[in-house]
Amino acid sequence: MPYRALIDFNNSKGSNELKDILKQDIFSYPKPTDLLQFVLDLIPNKEINVLDFFAGSGTTLHATMLQNKKDGGKRSCTLITNNENNICEEVTYARNKAVIEGFKTRRGKLVKGLEGNQLKYFKVRVKK
Repeated sequence: MPYRALIDFNNSKGSNELKDILKQDIFSYPKPTDLLQFVLDLIPNKEINVLDFFAGSGTTLHATMLQNKKDGGKRSCTLITNNENNICEEVTYARNKAVIEGFKTRRGKLVKGLEGNQLKYFKVRVKK
């Protein structure tokens, strides 16, 4: 199991990742993808189902797709959020759609999409 001599995960990296994808400062303190990839790498089973009940900016799904690409894993990931302030539609979904399809960063660098992934969005309505 690989270990890092020095682990340096900070939220400014997560903020910059998100700004590069969405081109706006819309979410405070997202986790960096490399933090979640580090955690996923600690789990020997590469076919787990990852569940994130507090999806926020969607870092968990993004990191899961990156880790699958890196090590050939077949992890799946389910995100759940209450869509407060339209976060699911404007941040979580938008981020991961761009990551799958590919995007251009704020500085104009083209980032190839993480092809072969699926993104499905379900909205639960509560009858009153």
